[in-house]
Amino acid sequence: MLKTFQTSSTHGYERVIDAESGLRFFREYGILRFAHHDHFDDTTGDNEAMIHIVRGVCALRADDRVFANLGARATPFDGKPTALYLPPRKQFSIEGEDVEIVISRAASDTRGEPQVITSNDVKPMVVGKDNWQRNVTMIAPPTFGSQKIIVGETFNPSGNWSGVPAHKHDQVGHPNESVHEEIYYFRFQRPTDWGCLRVYEDDGTSDLALLQDGLVTIIGRGYHSVVAAPGSNLLYTFHLAGSQKNIVVTEDPNQAWIK
Repeated sequence: MLKTFQTSSTHGYERVIDAESGLRFFREYGILRFAHHDHFDDTTGDNEAMIHIVRGVCALRADDRVFANLGARATPFDGKPTALYLPPRKQFSIEGEDVEIVISRAASDTRGEPQVITSNDVKPMVVGKDNWQRNVTMIAPPTFGSQKIIVGETFNPSGNWSGVPAHKHDQVGHPNESVHEEIYYFRFQRPTDWGCLRVYEDDGTSDLALLQDGLVTIIGRGYHSVVAAPGSNLLYTFHLAGSQKNIVVTEDPNQAWIK
């Protein structure tokens, strides 16, 4: 139901999942970090890919096109994100210094051209109220031109919840839902900051994860909610891939009344 992976903060590319990880829609997910000037060369193959710049500035070459000065913030908490979408069958190279990037890939049979999503293209939204108010920034919403991947970020202020009401998108017991796998990458403002993620099902099955800086969680099914501890500021990226682009969720009936 819930899988966790604590990234090591090492430099270079750290693969979290691959095609052998047993997921239905994601084919690969990893974190790319450069401490000094470096480069990373790869190909999308039969997958579409989202290059999600968490912090820093980089340049990306895709085939014969060059996208320079991608990225607009020094830390995940300094402004709005930048991303670049790559369709299948693209050779690409990323070059930069002091940069951190999430790269997700999903199987795709579409064709097309790379597309940059700049910080000017996205607009944070205030969602919820009281101690479940948070900021959500959709980077590649369901209307974006990818075949499967949906991408965004959530900022939880100190002590606040997100994913409220708790919701799921797995069709378990609810055939009208969409089916989407979801991967979170958690960044905290200070090394001692922390939070919790709960994933649970109607039958009482429940997983609880201690969230620390650099943790990746993979949610295959179940209701889910996130909370930041008092005094802890949390930003997490969310990448989804599923059988359709439109997300149709079921909210926990025991919590839906809160709206």
